Amino acid sequence: MSNNMLYRYLAPEYASSGKLTEKSDVFSFGVVLLELLTGRKPVDSSQPLGPESLVEWVRKCIICT
Repeated sequence: MSNNMLYRYLAPEYASSGKLTEKSDVFSFGVVLLELLTGRKPVDSSQPLGPESLVEWVRKCIICT
């Protein structure tokens, strides 16, 4: 798996601190689960800025309902 692929599953805390925790594992698992449930890629560059991120797209969907 390339570094670019792995970046899509990284927790924001890990990206900023470089420290892995159980929370970062849960975040990564959540992204994989969302990917399976929605059929979307973690980062879809064909989408507009914001919704290109699966996590941000789901956050906006949850907040709007």
